[in-house]
Amino acid sequence: MVPEKFYSLLILFLSFEVVSDIVELFDPFTAEINIEKKEYYSNQTISQGLISFQDNKFVYQLNDPMNQTIYGLKDQLIVQDNDFKQVMIYNNNYNFLLSKVFDKELTYTPISCPEMCFKAIINDESIKTSTVTAVNNKLASMQIVDNQNQVFLIKFSNLVYESTNISYVAPNDYQVIRND
Repeated sequence: MVPEKFYSLLILFLSFEVVSDIVELFDPFTAEINIEKKEYYSNQTISQGLISFQDNKFVYQLNDPMNQTIYGLKDQLIVQDNDFKQVMIYNNNYNFLLSKVFDKELTYTPISCPEMCFKAIINDESIKTSTVTAVNNKLASMQIVDNQNQVFLIKFSNLVYESTNISYVAPNDYQVIRND
């Protein structure tokens, strides 16, 4: 029994040495992303696309179910709808799931799972829990439970850690709508 505990502790210690800080998982990256809502019998795809993240900012280019690009900047959420040629700008108090979980300022604690997992400590009334899973030192998935007990699974694939310039300039021929 004692050797089993020793080996378990050794494996746990070594796994933390591989990714010494969860912040490394949120280094600038680009990845394909699939967001699903977990239902009782199956999962429902909410959206799919390509995401880039750097310095608490992100660009999410949706290709399903619509043609939109979402920019999460410091105090703004910008939604560019390419089908309707509109740009919606939300200031300060917008409520968008990805903005809340892609925050390098969050504190994470390690939890037990088959891979490497961390649970976020989120002080937000709309999110109960957020769990991050890493495989081979790369962000693999996030599971979020909101305040209505809805479970969302965000899966990352083809993730590449790279620097990306994230800024926004509205196209000239798009209608701009501000929602302050």
